[in-house]
Amino acid sequence: MPVPSRFVLQQGPMLATLGKTAALAFAQRIAPKKPAPAPTTPSAPVTRSFAPPASDLLDAYVQHLGGDPKAYRGFVPPHFFPHWAIPVAAETLTGLPYPILRVLNAGCRMQVNAPLPRGERLEVTAQLTNIDDDGKRALLTQRVVTGTQRADGVFVSKPGTMITKCPSKYQAADTPS
Repeated sequence: MPVPSRFVLQQGPMLATLGKTAALAFAQRIAPKKPAPAPTTPSAPVTRSFAPPASDLLDAYVQHLGGDPKAYRGFVPPHFFPHWAIPVAAETLTGLPYPILRVLNAGCRMQVNAPLPRGERLEVTAQLTNIDDDGKRALLTQRVVTGTQRADGVFVSKPGTMITKCPSKYQAADTPS
């Protein structure tokens, strides 16, 4: 099932995040910085407010996944959280001394405390909570809390990010001696 292009403009914060990430990756490639120590955690919280996702976007999303939009009447599907969480979570990684091109998804823990109501402005707070750096890779853990003015902290996600710090054996094999 094709995804309707009419929803592209509703992806503004996510598209901006992708653009900033691409620019950062390019900057790291042309002017690499010397290794620096990892910052202390937890980081300062980053808080943003987002307009509520449009109901037609949410319905199309659920339908695209093979679900029944009626099953989500009145609330936002919890698994839609990357729409608003990734732009805020990405801000907690600003300035870290790790190569952005080596980022890997290390999973995500989700905790739903209550349904997230539709049609209400989303209040999102993200924080980098831990960095486990063993010299070969860094495992970053974040905490993203989503709510509304009437329902605070209804959804908590804890995304993990792994960043490899040394070239892989495949990259070494491709490099001329």
